Amino acid sequence: MSSSYWLIPTHYLSLIKAPESIDALYFIYANYRVQDILKKLLKLYKDDIENVEEGVGREPYHIRLRTGQRIPVPYHGTKGGYVLAKIVNELADALGKDKKEVRELVRRDP
Repeated sequence: MSSSYWLIPTHYLSLIKAPESIDALYFIYANYRVQDILKKLLKLYKDDIENVEEGVGREPYHIRLRTGQRIPVPYHGTKGGYVLAKIVNELADALGKDKKEVRELVRRDP
């Protein structure tokens, strides 16, 4: 393996806050995709999330909450766990839940 590949997690960790690092690394090494995280969130919070809508362009997905609020989901295939942790954090903020608890639920959900 090229030595540059060893720096990828370091790059992601430089973009996120320390409490999110464990979850972001887990998302990276478990090979989660944006679609996987959205399915997990929809399953875990089916009472709060109305649906996940497909869009176009830079934000191909939106999470529509029961309150009518839409959360744009950025899709950057090269940013991996950083973007996934950010999506989970934004949903937790919108629902008024603790970010750490939501990230742990997503990580533990089969």
